[in-house]
Amino acid sequence: MEYSGRTSAYVHKFNDWKSKDTADIPDCIQQHTIFEAQWTNCPVEVEDEVKRLWRNRELGNDKYYTQWDDEKDSEDYPIIAEYLRSRGITKCLIHWWW
Repeated sequence: MEYSGRTSAYVHKFNDWKSKDTADIPDCIQQHTIFEAQWTNCPVEVEDEVKRLWRNRELGNDKYYTQWDDEKDSEDYPIIAEYLRSRGITKCLIHWWW
């Protein structure tokens, strides 16, 4: 299969897309670490704080993933931060469903 060269990037949304610089377009395939906070060996104390994070972010029952960034989130959620750091993780997606 040959593709046109046009991508879903914003710079390719216009008729002059061929003249746009594509060097800064992020790759569409990305690898992420997933922290499964439910039905796993996750300590209940950590899961309790994940539940609080879900309430605070108003994620409800329709959102199964949220991003975790140690720099931004560790102050408000120190138990999660300490647990993830102990596993060598500073950025990940947290998966939880209630």
